[in-house]
Amino acid sequence: MLVKLILLACAALMQAGLTPAHAATPRDFGGKGDLAALHDGSIANGTADFRSRSAAFTPADVGKAIVVSRAGNGGGALVTKIQAFVSATQVTLAANASATVTDELTYYGTDDTAAIRSCVYQSTKSGECTISDGTSFMVSSTNSTIVPLGAGNLPISRGVINGHGRVVFAPQGTLTGGSNDRLFYVTSQEGHPLPITGPIAKGATSFRAQDASDAATLSPGDWVIITEMDAVAGDNVYVDWMEVSAVDGTVVRTAAPFRMAFPNARPWAGPPKHWGLSFRKVISITSNITIRDITIIIPKIVQERHNVIGIHTRDTLGTVISNVRCLNASGNCFGSYMDKGLIFQDNKMNGSVYPEFAGDVDATISRNRVNEPDEDLSLPGPPTSGGFEIDFGTGFSNVTENSVGPSRQTCIALLTGVHDTVITGNTCGVVTFGSGAACILSRGGYRISVSENTCMGASQAGRGIDFGDVPNLTAPILSDGNRIFNNKVRGFATPSFCGGRLRTDVCDQR
Repeated sequence: MLVKLILLACAALMQAGLTPAHAATPRDFGGKGDLAALHDGSIANGTADFRSRSAAFTPADVGKAIVVSRAGNGGGALVTKIQAFVSATQVTLAANASATVTDELTYYGTDDTAAIRSCVYQSTKSGECTISDGTSFMVSSTNSTIVPLGAGNLPISRGVINGHGRVVFAPQGTLTGGSNDRLFYVTSQEGHPLPITGPIAKGATSFRAQDASDAATLSPGDWVIITEMDAVAGDNVYVDWMEVSAVDGTVVRTAAPFRMAFPNARPWAGPPKHWGLSFRKVISITSNITIRDITIIIPKIVQERHNVIGIHTRDTLGTVISNVRCLNASGNCFGSYMDKGLIFQDNKMNGSVYPEFAGDVDATISRNRVNEPDEDLSLPGPPTSGGFEIDFGTGFSNVTENSVGPSRQTCIALLTGVHDTVITGNTCGVVTFGSGAACILSRGGYRISVSENTCMGASQAGRGIDFGDVPNLTAPILSDGNRIFNNKVRGFATPSFCGGRLRTDVCDQR
């Protein structure tokens, strides 16, 4: 009977023009998954002669990517290729080392970028791309960023990247934004920011474009991202998504009332930057993408003014990042920008830079573990970053039940216009003090609720929960209407401090 029901269901799907979901793997597209880890790699400064007592090199390893910890510039890894086979324990690399190292962690394997990219593309058509359980893949090329796309390289509205396999991400060559500086880049297409005339009040059901030709680019059902950008902050300070219901000349009507005000207090400036109040059309939305269960390892790669990111999302709708394990010695494991409805939960992330949530709305950040000691994922030495950085106008969000290990400067940073957000049930380990450090730090936030959090202490006395203004902007943002209560703050001289000029914050000193 069960078999008959399954057959009937499949027949119904086929009749509707659909096929049952299929979980592809990188191996389906030629992926080798042959990454090997050595713990005794040795190479001398200025030479390409690599040796390992435990290796089992063969001539077939020529051309594979290799990553030798601390043998590159500035104490970073040497990322190159195997150029020649010498013996089972010795190979010649395609580049010379910049430092002498002995018994260092080394990865080598076939670059499986193309296979994983094809697998991810397939997931947008028929279901899932499973990074095979128990298999380790190397992603190491000059064009290694993987962007989930549909037919015609357009953003897509479904897709799952999962599996309990491991990916070592070590891009070759000079790091280039969007090309090889991030592993997974989930993004929509957006139009250029176009100016808005006049402020927008909370509860308004329309806004006015500066030109009718700008408004005419919109149609009912389109999504737009409204942003007000501050030139001193260098980014958004107010953000929200709105759906268009009608367009009448320069007036754009919205399907729902505005949930927040946009003061339009910053002068408009056009390209190359777009300061001031504007709208941008999300031309084609990437939505409902899930990345879960995989492990990402990123060695330390040192290049001036450039971090390597594990997963980056931008302008997406309903993205889910769940149960991802990540170690990133080069930057942040995760970064998001202007997403709506992001769910980031049950992840374990240890990076040299904070996980960042910038300009997001309706985000859920819950039950994650950051900077916690872990035999497989811990960075060496003291912490180099805080726990979470939530910034640039993020709002209408929840940060709940996260656990953060030892942090540098701040466990949870809420910076420049974070608003209408709940911070509750989080546990923060000892904070190592630097300039402006605190357990929970807010500047220019409004209508934030901070409760039932535990701060374990700090290396120096200071303020555990610290709220204040951001006066030094093109237009100041004042701390307003925040509530701090029922938190357990230990090891700080001042448990909580509300220093906003408006004096509308409520600080419980317990």
